[in-house]
Amino acid sequence: MKNIIISKIGTAIGLLTLTVGLGIFLIWWVARAVFLVDFYTLEGYGFIWILISVPLATIGLILNFIYLVKNYKNNFKRSIIGLAIILINIPIACWVLNKQADIENRVYLQINYDGIDYLSSVKLESDYFEKNIGDFKFQDSKIVYYYPEYVDENNRDSYAAIKPIKLKLINEDLNRKIELTLPHINKGECRKIYIDRNYKLLTPAP
Repeated sequence: MKNIIISKIGTAIGLLTLTVGLGIFLIWWVARAVFLVDFYTLEGYGFIWILISVPLATIGLILNFIYLVKNYKNNFKRSIIGLAIILINIPIACWVLNKQADIENRVYLQINYDGIDYLSSVKLESDYFEKNIGDFKFQDSKIVYYYPEYVDENNRDSYAAIKPIKLKLINEDLNRKIELTLPHINKGECRKIYIDRNYKLLTPAP
């Protein structure tokens, strides 16, 4: 009976560290990608949870290993499942950390179009990338992301120069092309921009 309790506690710890850590990360990612909310506080919670989960996962690993040693003949399958739940935290934690680093280098941009004319194509363009966003109708809104580059990658303060990025609007019906320059947006930011009926770019304060 005591051995089963040890196994259940170890497995529960593995599930706890996995679901809470992954949950924090996914909420933070979805908040940026879907709702354009920075949620910087969640980054702090995620870091704190890493500090908590490492000793917790170690305890869970020890408990499941003890159960394996004592019961490998009678209940080998249960022992392996418990250990697997603990150990799977390692590759998932590595993926989360790598993905977070990647996301923090992105700008999430919501483009809101208030023009009357149909835009057959809207693109983001710079000297180092091009991204096709698609067509826009009146009051369309789309969220995209891109990776801005600093002129000096060693200087990343709030006023560091960003390589210019153009927003190209194309209306094939009127054979019209318009280029707008995006405002200064640092890596890791979420911003909204608006294109009015006169094709002027409006950028609310962050």
